[in-house]
Amino acid sequence: MAHSLPAVSDPRSDSTPLVAGLCAREAWAERELLVQYTSMVERVVLRITGSTDADLEDGVQEVFVRVCKRIATLRDPNALPGFVKQTAVFVARESLRTRRRKRWLHFFSPGSLPEHATNHADERVHSAARSVYRIVDSFGDDDRILFLLRHVEGMELTELAEVCDTSLSTVKRRLKDAEQRFSVRASACPDLLPWMEGSDKWTSTR
Repeated sequence: MAHSLPAVSDPRSDSTPLVAGLCAREAWAERELLVQYTSMVERVVLRITGSTDADLEDGVQEVFVRVCKRIATLRDPNALPGFVKQTAVFVARESLRTRRRKRWLHFFSPGSLPEHATNHADERVHSAARSVYRIVDSFGDDDRILFLLRHVEGMELTELAEVCDTSLSTVKRRLKDAEQRFSVRASACPDLLPWMEGSDKWTSTR
């Protein structure tokens, strides 16, 4: 099935040459894809899964393998940013489901921190982030993804609908439910109380 995603706001104005190069399996195009999108893909996969470094590397590699394999299905070259991000979300969702089947999950703290800079972060932030991931692990995979991409990655609702391949109304409904569940559990978590009490967003959902 061909993909025709609306273009996501991106500093690159024309992805046509890059997409053409990818379709032709040109080495320069594959290198350029990695240069332009590795940081974004790592961030999305990490935000959703809280992966270890080894798992993150495997997930990112899988994203680019799928993008290159399916690039010919992309009708609008300028939709490439959304296509890559959507692929990252799908790969991360599959990783979550695999973890559930194997009954092992890791709780790390990439969520409240920029990129991978967690080594020197304040321990309170680490503890709060671990608590966030413990709470969202009780969510279904789709609700977890929506919540983290919205409140950790900072995606707008329309972009969430695009990358999660669902309607805007569904995103709003499921996100509202996930926010309410999170608020109830987080309000009973000492690590999260300072953030909860300092935000009108969460005090209004309790």
